[in-house]
Amino acid sequence: MLAYFPKPYPGEILYSVLARLWVHLGQPKPGLFMEMVFGRKSARAVLDLPGHLDDLALRAPFHAVEADHVIDELTLFPYFTAFEPPKMREALRKGMKTGRLNTIQALSGLQAYAVGRVGDLRYCPNCAAEMYENYGELYWLREHQLPGVIMCHRHRSSLCLSAQGRQSHFFQPASRSACPADADPIVPPGHWDVMPHLERLALLSKRLLDEPPPARTLTEWRAHYFQLLRATDLSRSALMIDQKLLNASLRQFYGRALELLPDVMDGETLRGNGLTHMVRNDRRSVHPLYHVLLQDFLEQRDQHPSPFGSGPWMCGSRVCSADQRFPIKTFTWHRLRNGRRMAVFTCGCGYSYMRSFDEATGTIGKPTLLLFRAPVAKELESLPAT
Repeated sequence: MLAYFPKPYPGEILYSVLARLWVHLGQPKPGLFMEMVFGRKSARAVLDLPGHLDDLALRAPFHAVEADHVIDELTLFPYFTAFEPPKMREALRKGMKTGRLNTIQALSGLQAYAVGRVGDLRYCPNCAAEMYENYGELYWLREHQLPGVIMCHRHRSSLCLSAQGRQSHFFQPASRSACPADADPIVPPGHWDVMPHLERLALLSKRLLDEPPPARTLTEWRAHYFQLLRATDLSRSALMIDQKLLNASLRQFYGRALELLPDVMDGETLRGNGLTHMVRNDRRSVHPLYHVLLQDFLEQRDQHPSPFGSGPWMCGSRVCSADQRFPIKTFTWHRLRNGRRMAVFTCGCGYSYMRSFDEATGTIGKPTLLLFRAPVAKELESLPAT
């Protein structure tokens, strides 16, 4: 049993806590340290989803470590399971406690992710300076080790890669030599145009750590995104999303910011079929970074007003009473074969109409009837003529 265990600093990841413990204990041999902490010399120094946490809890003094608390607050579990179904979350949590690392990766879909896991440790030079001033030592921040985070949102500056490589058999501590203040930034100078994108991605990724969304099935996530995309000009019809247009639009929106994110791009296209699986195929897990990219992309598009105003919109049917003349809450975009865009407005009473929009001139077409359902026609027949 350990006689001492360091208290985690604000935002610290478990990997860093154990690295500081190794330093505080006089830097024992890696195998001996692993045996002291996990009860086995063959244990690995895992950054994101460590295992054998039940063994660690048994060896920590005075109940300093509680496995579930560590999983939720000191690892990347909330991030990697943010979009996994409930059963998968529980299976992964159990695997981290018992230490079946191969099972952990298979269950969480990490082996199938096109986006890689973080290899080199990352740090912010400004954060490091503040740590040394406040605590007298440095540590690795959990949020900086997320796959889509290459910028510190606190200081609005680029992260840097550690000068000392990470190894699987021992925990690399943060230090002044490992985190030099003059290291080259991950985001090269002159890329200020992508900083707003990277800052938003960093904030959204951190939010998954602090406030993960309620668990949903893969089918529920697909339906969620499909509903959001239907309200944009990225849908071919009410039942189909224009996948090529979605990929091209997302690529154009983020520009060269995507090129800076590790393993996201494959030449000029997005690596893998992450977006396709999210909106067409609900049988595969998708890396959280793709969810973050799509959610941010859709949220930023929502901030731009539609050419038809903010709604709600009127219904052209006489069935709707005078106090319900604007019952339509949303509309769907469609792209015609000639390249023009058309918006379809459908009321609950059965009345449906379209309006065209010319992107080049900004001209909005007049409402044109599309659907005149039988219940509407029957109701109209009962109304007196005017």
